[in-house]
Amino acid sequence: MRHLLMHVPGFLGGMILIGLSSSHAIIRSWDDGGFGDTWNLVNNWSPNGNPGGDDLFIGDLPQGAGEQTIVNFDFTIESLTITNGASADTDGNRLIVNGLTSIAGANTELRIRDDTSSGAALLTETLFIGSGAIAEMYDDSEVIVGNGALTNFGTIQGNGGLRLLDNPASPTSLFTNSGTLSVGQPNFVLNPLARTLAITAIDVDARVDLDGNGNGVVSLQSNATLDLDVPLLDPFSGDIYLGPNSTLDVQSNWQVDGNINVNSSFLTLVQEATIAGGLLSLNSGATVTLDETDEVLRFAATLSANNGSTLANSGTVIFDAPAQFGATANFNLLGNAGSMVVNLQSVEILQDSFDIDGNGLATNQVTVNAGAQLIFNGGNFGGGFNDLKADGVININGGNIIMDPVGNWTMDGTLNMNGTVNN
Repeated sequence: MRHLLMHVPGFLGGMILIGLSSSHAIIRSWDDGGFGDTWNLVNNWSPNGNPGGDDLFIGDLPQGAGEQTIVNFDFTIESLTITNGASADTDGNRLIVNGLTSIAGANTELRIRDDTSSGAALLTETLFIGSGAIAEMYDDSEVIVGNGALTNFGTIQGNGGLRLLDNPASPTSLFTNSGTLSVGQPNFVLNPLARTLAITAIDVDARVDLDGNGNGVVSLQSNATLDLDVPLLDPFSGDIYLGPNSTLDVQSNWQVDGNINVNSSFLTLVQEATIAGGLLSLNSGATVTLDETDEVLRFAATLSANNGSTLANSGTVIFDAPAQFGATANFNLLGNAGSMVVNLQSVEILQDSFDIDGNGLATNQVTVNAGAQLIFNGGNFGGGFNDLKADGVININGGNIIMDPVGNWTMDGTLNMNGTVNN
């Protein structure tokens, strides 16, 4: 896992050190009066002057709306407010903001690029991203939020690290995502480079509210990994999109009553998405969907699918960790290709009804590999009322299948056996 350094130059006790106190700060607005778009040009600011140590506004004046600005040196400032479609680009330099960094409004952007000389590219006491605004992280850039919090109503996208330094006295969200958290590169390039976004904190009471107002979105692009080392504040009620060859690694136990959608793409060589980390509990109302035949979801984390949850699988689900489905959970193999694989662990299905064979074709396969077992201890299976037939393919490769439905069952499909069946 990727972690930021505990020692951060420019910080003392979680506070950012600056050369000027806030009592000496001047309010400066970008008026584009210089010959260029760089911050060091004193005529770009109103009043004219070097912006170091000041409260900066970009986009509040008509001359600044929609302007693209470049942080062309390391700067330490009091606060930064960007609005009205304007932007700032750290350009590989280090920006320290002693107070609030705020970006808001449609097409307003803060582009954060890796500062190779000193680690974190942006260090700010508080970070606010309003509706329509975008904070873009490039080149494994690192963002450190001090004694404030990170609040997102817009979009955070890219890769690198988010480090939360506050020390709350009780469990408190230091990152609230009511917008979109998008990891990796947009999925319009062929087999994009692997990218990781790591979210970490220094205090045991730090939390992440991943869905904010209940509508927050988490989107993992192709070959992207979200490494979340901070516990969630509450169950996730929003939408998660897992691109091909993506990994969602939530280290703590967590709960979902929202939606997880697995996506595929012809632009990516590996289609498989993975959920790893701590115990994942699917609560009532939670839905996990694989609606295309080439979509693959691997559970490397223990799964508890509680009553009222749904796993609708038209692709392939792979279990590398224990899983249990409650009596009124809804896990089914659907369509022409709905399949499942159990590796080394135990998957127990207690459902009243379980569709084990989809459309009953040779492409509907259940595979139990060596050291694994699949236990069905429920009602009917096969997809219909009192349906106790398995019409697809069952592969037992050194594992065990224990079938205990309400009555006798019939294997009407193909059984490839290199292990045992207990009925």
